[in-house]
Amino acid sequence: MSVPLGASSNGEAVVLIGYNGDVELRRDGQRVDTVSGIDPLYGFGLDLAESGRYDLSIGGSREPLSGPYAFKSFIDWSFDFDPAAVEPGTEQELVLPAVVLTAPDVVGGSTSNRAQPITLELVDADGDGLEAAAMGLEVSYDGNTWSPVELDADLAVGTATAILHHPADAKHVSVRMTATDAAGVEVVQKTIAAYGLR
Repeated sequence: MSVPLGASSNGEAVVLIGYNGDVELRRDGQRVDTVSGIDPLYGFGLDLAESGRYDLSIGGSREPLSGPYAFKSFIDWSFDFDPAAVEPGTEQELVLPAVVLTAPDVVGGSTSNRAQPITLELVDADGDGLEAAAMGLEVSYDGNTWSPVELDADLAVGTATAILHHPADAKHVSVRMTATDAAGVEVVQKTIAAYGLR
């Protein structure tokens, strides 16, 4: 499995590298596998040997010298898995949904727009849209205090739009996005200082 932390989708192909990350896998609340000290972008393997409800948590940080934004990023999934459904003798590629935030006015990692339109989209590994059962967004300007954002969601196609009203003294935006797809897979993505404000 390969997971690009802190990736961007604003019409630019931006994949941030240099993360030092940890991975933890739990089944029905019990830890069953861990991987430490890796950049999840380059892939890792996990032991999903039994059926159950799994929770997969991935977190990473990178030195600010490698870039002022997205220096901490976290993704958590909760999903059902049954190894009996995998053809014997083959490797199962774990494909999980993700939420993409698109903000067209972010250029070079920042924006001057204090009333900023954004779009969320729930997508599969190929970037194709998925039906959603729920979507949510919270923002923070200090990385600690989070405020919910009112979304105009079209769950049938897995998209949502909003206008973010940034405080005049804010220097960057942290985001926490949540979604549940039609199959019941839940995802939570948090990026600290996702982009800057100028």
